[in-house]
Amino acid sequence: MYSTDNPGANSSHYHQFAGYSTYEPLQDHQLGFDPTNGNINYESYGMSATQSHYGQYENISTGPSINNPPAGEYVGGEHPSLDSLYDTAPYKPEPDEEPSPGRPRPQFGFKDWFWEFGLAMVSIASTVVIVVILAVENGRALSGWHFFIAPNSLIAIFSTIAKSTLLVSVASCLSQLKWIYFTDSSRPLYHFEVFDEASRGPWGAAVLSCIVHIRAKLALFGSIITIVALAMEPFTQQILAFPSRVVASNNPASFGVGIAYDSGIGLLKTRTVFGLPIESKMQGAIMSGLYNTEAPVKVQCPTGRCTWPPFTAMALAAQCSNVTQSTKINCTFDGPSNKCIYTTPGGYHISTEASYSQGGASYILFNSSSTSQWDRGSDWANSTLLKLAAVNISSTTTANGGTDADYQSPYAIECDMSWVARTFQGINVVNGTFAAGTIEDHDLEGIARPKLKTPESGWWFPGPYQFRIKDASDKTLQDLTFSINPNDYGIIAGHLQEVFSSNSDDNFGMALMQSSDMIGTIQNITTSITYAVGQGKNATLLAGTALTSETYISVQWVWFILPALTILSSLVFLLTTVIHSKRQDVASWKQSSLLPLFTRFVGLHVGDIASHSPKDLMSGARRVNVRFDMKDEPTLNAT
Repeated sequence: MYSTDNPGANSSHYHQFAGYSTYEPLQDHQLGFDPTNGNINYESYGMSATQSHYGQYENISTGPSINNPPAGEYVGGEHPSLDSLYDTAPYKPEPDEEPSPGRPRPQFGFKDWFWEFGLAMVSIASTVVIVVILAVENGRALSGWHFFIAPNSLIAIFSTIAKSTLLVSVASCLSQLKWIYFTDSSRPLYHFEVFDEASRGPWGAAVLSCIVHIRAKLALFGSIITIVALAMEPFTQQILAFPSRVVASNNPASFGVGIAYDSGIGLLKTRTVFGLPIESKMQGAIMSGLYNTEAPVKVQCPTGRCTWPPFTAMALAAQCSNVTQSTKINCTFDGPSNKCIYTTPGGYHISTEASYSQGGASYILFNSSSTSQWDRGSDWANSTLLKLAAVNISSTTTANGGTDADYQSPYAIECDMSWVARTFQGINVVNGTFAAGTIEDHDLEGIARPKLKTPESGWWFPGPYQFRIKDASDKTLQDLTFSINPNDYGIIAGHLQEVFSSNSDDNFGMALMQSSDMIGTIQNITTSITYAVGQGKNATLLAGTALTSETYISVQWVWFILPALTILSSLVFLLTTVIHSKRQDVASWKQSSLLPLFTRFVGLHVGDIASHSPKDLMSGARRVNVRFDMKDEPTLNAT
């Protein structure tokens, strides 16, 4: 400060620089000083603007003696050179610059880290929120998310908060370690810039890792955290996946299961039921199987994909065998007529013939025969509904349009159609297509018909045919009973007998003859009848599960490992830095930009550091080692 204690001393002026005193004569006019703001008018002092800024003045006052300045002062008309401001000699303060005995020494304080610990808590809290969201929503349907922000966006928001607060704490720690680094021992001056850059971002952290590395292990740890934090966003974006899965729909699925069949025709019939019309559904089932059209399976599957649990129902099965090799052939060729009789192992006599006349030729190349096992008067039902045999003669068309038949090589089969208990497993509908899964048939045996009484007349009459599973080992199967109205039994048997007592001159016989797989066609007929029983009036509906696809939230926890470890490492880094600062008793200067302005430089020559460009400045800083001393006041000692 400029002193006005001796206003009369205007013939000469005394200047005191930082560590130096100068004395020079005053010009013919007084020094211009504005006491309101402390500004000095150097031009009125007889100095140019350049001369007035050679260095920073610590104090401007009148000297103790104008005519006898202190020894060592510079006296003359020129100001000291810039290099003389940075003397290599140890600094000795002037008497009035001695530190005050009461001046507090800078000390470490935990309260100076309140902001960093607060941000660390915010980072940890954000991470905890992410974990809670992931744990709660993992496995839930995406349709159940009703928040206005998408789940991955919400995770990204909290991840950004966690990363940002993390980096602020890490940057403060790196800046603090800079002061500790230069306090421990003499270090290259340009490392000061390296630490500053490291606290600003990943690139500076990478540079610090390469330059400082093991000489500052804790700072290296912080640099690695800063670099790894770059991967937090990509990793958190991978945490949530949205695959699809098949789940049960709220819409019900059902399938008709028949353990009893009664078309509603009634039990009291005084005459034969042969010739009575068959129920339309049952007739349609037989025709669908005969002509190999789609089986009339009626299921309720609203989603087009449904499943049902295993169940057992009454079914009609066909046991067929190829008896061609054991069939006896007896052919007679009598002029215009050729006739062959085929006797199967079951005792069926089936004939084929070819007749020739002037009007042309007629052929019977397919013939079948069947017998019903229905006995209306019996109290015991026969599980075998129909027995049949069929013979088909292969033929070719000649060049003149005739038929060449091989009567000596017939195709002969025998079949038994029987009521069975069929266990279905894995029945399902996929993309609207029905699949029966795997089936297992159990033979049935008849049991005594129950006696029923008419409410009007009080007459007793026999009830429906009843069956049970023969030699059932499963307790559940042992308790099952199946029934069919005797009249429906006879009507179905009669209709099937008509189909399988046909030849190639009628429609049924022609359809069987033209079938490429006669046994397969017969089995199609019995399968269709089975499904028709399940659609009868007294069938029960088996509840199934309608399946649908839904998108759900899936947490890939492996992608959360890196963000979690980064947050945890930053907390460890913060605690370690604070403890290290406490042990070194270094005040929490951190990113302070004011401290260098109040730091005394000792032993540093301007010539050592050229300042023509940033590059030259850095180059000069590489040649100078310094150590930071904070015992009494901030001092940077060049070594």
